[in-house]
Amino acid sequence: MPTVPGSQLAFYGVRRIKQGPYSDPAESTYPYHEKPFQIPHDFNITAAYSSAVPLLAQGFRTQKHCDDYDFELRHITKYVTDSAGVALTSPSPFAVILYDSVYVARMNAPLLAELLMDDVNIPNGRNFWPSPPIMYKVDSQITFDIFSLIDAGVSLPVKVHLLLDGVRRIPKL
Repeated sequence: MPTVPGSQLAFYGVRRIKQGPYSDPAESTYPYHEKPFQIPHDFNITAAYSSAVPLLAQGFRTQKHCDDYDFELRHITKYVTDSAGVALTSPSPFAVILYDSVYVARMNAPLLAELLMDDVNIPNGRNFWPSPPIMYKVDSQITFDIFSLIDAGVSLPVKVHLLLDGVRRIPKL
């Protein structure tokens, strides 16, 4: 019997901040046109979930730098394999906290990966998080805190391939 948490109920929407410095997707200070763009991001999970340690103590941070242009993140797809290259069909091999462009967490607790990301191996339909999209300015970081939910029987390290799907905001000349 697995020791990994198996379910989660999540609510999402738009947070209204009275005197907030930003909103998503943030407006640009220049005229632009949108060009569809995808950013690949890979990382490894090197430890299995341990029920003896609090989940928040088992995390690590991974970041992807936004080069060249502002990027508006609209969708995330994941593909996860074990150390032998075999695809994992578990819907949530990890939990995640996604941060916006000013490093504010977009959720108040780690969210199961299946609630934030689509998976090419799991036919559950499309997941439309983040909603609304998040705009990351050029030279900023797309930041995730990752918390392993890998069962002890899985061959480590687990390789996670993310495809960050959205649009580049390219200035009009």
